Amino acid sequence: METKVEERLEEEKVGGNGEATSGCSRQEDGGVGKVGGSSEEWGGSEAGGGTGAGGTKGVMAGLEKVMKAADCVRLRTLKRVLDVLSPLQCVEFLAGIGMLQILLRQWGKKRVCTIN
Repeated sequence: METKVEERLEEEKVGGNGEATSGCSRQEDGGVGKVGGSSEEWGGSEAGGGTGAGGTKGVMAGLEKVMKAADCVRLRTLKRVLDVLSPLQCVEFLAGIGMLQILLRQWGKKRVCTIN
């Protein structure tokens, strides 16, 4: 049983050259193909060093690209996990994730109250 799952995951494994994020980025951003890049690609200017109002906008645009790519990788990973699990396991897994998020949020709210 385990070997079938391992074989399936091995077949679906993505290369280490950022192929997973580049495909998702192109899908979400309409053609942006990579996460890294120079400061000009991130919206910063070479002359200004990426500081000031223009640089802040560039950094925010770059951050948005990275966040979209990360969301896409998370979604793709979740889909792969759900493909491997049985329907009952999928329900239990998703319910567990939901409970974990709720409990983490409650813990975070309590922690903020005690810090302030």
